[in-house]
Amino acid sequence: MTSNYSKGVTHCSECGCPCQNCSSSGGFAFQQEEIKKLRNLARNQQASISRLEAQLQAETEARSKDQHRLQVSGAGVTLYPT
Repeated sequence: MTSNYSKGVTHCSECGCPCQNCSSSGGFAFQQEEIKKLRNLARNQQASISRLEAQLQAETEARSKDQHRLQVSGAGVTLYPT
């Protein structure tokens, strides 16, 4: 199969028609489905990574605020972050 990228249409080297019209169309359809699955998986993983990064940032900020509060209200004792 070869792709005609300029028109956005994929044509088969077997018959020259859009791929769903010949015997090689099954492989192409399978490949397209696998590509969709992989893209969805990558999208889901990226969403998970973004969510974890946001949680880490929120926890880091919360700990920083807690440490600052301990330094300010330490009743004469200054606690330094470790």
